[in-house]
Parts: sequence; C-alpha cells; structure tokens
Amino acid sequence: MTKNFLITILFLSACMLQSQQISNIQPEQVSKKINIYYDLFGDGIFEIKVYYSQDGGITWGQSLKSVIGDVGREQKAGYGKKITWDVLADLEKLQGNVTFKVEAISKLIKAAPTTFISEKDGNNVNTVKISNKDFKGEIQYKINYEGSGVTDEMKTMMPKTMTMTIKGNKARSEMIMSMGKTVSISDGDLKSAITLMDMMGQKIAIQSTNEDIMKEMAESPEVKVEVTSETKDILGYICKKAIITNTEDDMELIVYFTEKLGSKELNFDNPQFKDINGVMLEFEIPNESFSMHFTAVSVEKKSVDDSEFTIPNGYQIKTKKEMKSMFGGG
Repeated sequence: MTKNFLITILFLSACMLQSQQISNIQPEQVSKKINIYYDLFGDGIFEIKVYYSQDGGITWGQSLKSVIGDVGREQKAGYGKKITWDVLADLEKLQGNVTFKVEAISKLIKAAPTTFISEKDGNNVNTVKISNKDFKGEIQYKINYEGSGVTDEMKTMMPKTMTMTIKGNKARSEMIMSMGKTVSISDGDLKSAITLMDMMGQKIAIQSTNEDIMKEMAESPEVKVEVTSETKDILGYICKKAIITNTEDDMELIVYFTEKLGSKELNFDNPQFKDINGVMLEFEIPNESFSMHFTAVSVEKKSVDDSEFTIPNGYQIKTKKEMKSMFGGG
C-alpha cells in the first residue's frame, strides 16, 4: 500500500430524550468498510443518518451517502442494528482523527421532529487504516541458506528465489525447486489460506479456514516483537528493523519491513510474523539446523488479476485433516 493512514475512530455513546435514546454503539472494521452497531429505543418510526467529523465534532459535513443497513427512512426501534459504510465509495482516503455521530429523527411529531445525537464515549476507540492506494504488483526475493545443517548438494535441490504477488490484503508466494513448486496464498480480508503443491506429477491444494489458522496459531510458541529505531534502505523503501523473540527458547529473528507495500493483514496466518505491520523485504525462516534468508531484489508495480489467488484447474482439493491422514498423522 503506497500510503497507510492511521485513523482513530471515536464512536459515540447514548443521548437520551425522555424515553427515547440511541445506545450501545459499537465499531467494527471489516477490510475497508466500517460497521456501526447500535440500539435504538423509542416509539414510532425514525429516520437514521450518520455523519463524520475530522475536527473532534466541532463541524460536521453532510450525512454519509454510501451506507446500507439500518439507516435511512422507515427505521424502527430495536437491538443490534447495523450500518455499513463503504468508506472508499465516498472518499479517496480518510486520514487523521475521525469522529462519528448517529442521528435519529422521530416521525411521531411531524411539526417538530426529535433528533438524538450521541455524545463522545472515550472508551470506544479503534485504530484502522483505510486507503484506496493498495499496492498491486510483484516482489522478487533471492534466498540464501545459512547453517551447518545444509550441504551444497541440498542447496542444489532447494529454491533459489521466491516471487511474491500482492493485491491489497491478498498475497501469493511461489518457490520453485528441483522436485516441483509450492505456492502459498493468503487472504487477509477473508482470513483464509491455500497451499498449492505441484510435486512429481501430483497437484494438491490444501485449504485452511480461519478456524484452522487460529488453531495453529494457538498451538505455536508465543513471540514478542520489538520495532527498533533502526532503518535500512531496501530498493528505495525505508524499512524498519524488528526483532522477533520466541518466548520458549529466546531465539531472535531480525526482519526489515515497510508499510508502503501492505499491512499486517498480509502476515495474519504466520505465527512468527503475524505482528509485523507491513511487507518484509528482508527476513529469515529458521529450521532445526539451518535458516533460509530472504532478501528482496526487485519491486514492480503492475496489474494483478484476482485469479492469481484462486486454485487452478487440475488440483485435488484437500483439507489439512485429510493431508494428515494421507501421511499417517491421524
């Protein structure tokens, strides 16, 4: 992503007029849309409008247009009502502190409609990043092997390069080796992943659901991430240095990452890198007796088709459980 914008959303709590009120307003970001949940009490029919302010509520613009759900005319009171705002349908970008208000106009008294405007609730603070400037393109990495556990003969069979294709929060990493190729696909919006294996004439696709991924995360050792003040220029991108420490054995990994090409959503399914908020242009993956060191050698912005992140024809689709059974894992 060429620009990441830090947005602090200050959602608003209840304002009461007689027996009528808006309360329990809860924010939720889903990709580049914002959901606003609320409860509405009172008799009759209401018109619901939503506004946002970038000066702490001193001034407000017009009501939001690209909203769906429990918004607009003919709204009745109820619990768990939901409004979804498609941010980028209204704005090129959203940057800075953003305050929202929900307004309900009662239709009971035609001559004097009642408006409820919620008040700021300091407890409802979320941090989101929304921009339509997502990076689309391809990153090429070279791979070096370090450690006594890898021989020269083994190196000839292992991948020498990796190609990562990115489109927003979707990533596809491909490595080719002597026996075939492997592809890892992740979708940071849907929280799902696919592994493609094309080895010795067999083509297998392993699908991982969010539940599968969360289970694997829970079973993995905890890591601590320290983002330092040190930076490194890699291919014109100023990358931050992060130290990742495995809390079980105190093993440290060093990575350099940039927020200009993506966010932590691209790393959501990796237990070691899940808290790295960007695309890593230099990193390592440890093994028992050696490590693979990845360094980016080129970054190319280009159009990327959605088909890059799907299972191609000719692959047998398996779940992780089925793969374990195939190899005697139960």
